[in-house]
Amino acid sequence: MYAIMRTKKHSKMGEIAAMGRHNERTRDTPNADPERLADNVRPVGSGNWVADAPARLDEATNTRFHPDAVLGIEVFMGTSPCAGRLVHPCNSICLFVARIN
Repeated sequence: MYAIMRTKKHSKMGEIAAMGRHNERTRDTPNADPERLADNVRPVGSGNWVADAPARLDEATNTRFHPDAVLGIEVFMGTSPCAGRLVHPCNSICLFVARIN
């Protein structure tokens, strides 16, 4: 049994849009099982990644950003298949989000 945590910085709205399309399965995502989309947990946001990112940035600050500033950080948290049967994903993810908010 093992845990996986991956982070990726996004500094362009196009990257955020592509990540959103991948995560919501609105584009071809051959490495993901479309029948398991309901297992994904999104602890914050509406699912409209292109609208959520600027709204959150506006909420956090009203200053201008450097052209290559990091606009968001994608965090993936997962477990090995056997651990997934033992721990509901929302428990660990919601705890993580509560700690960073």
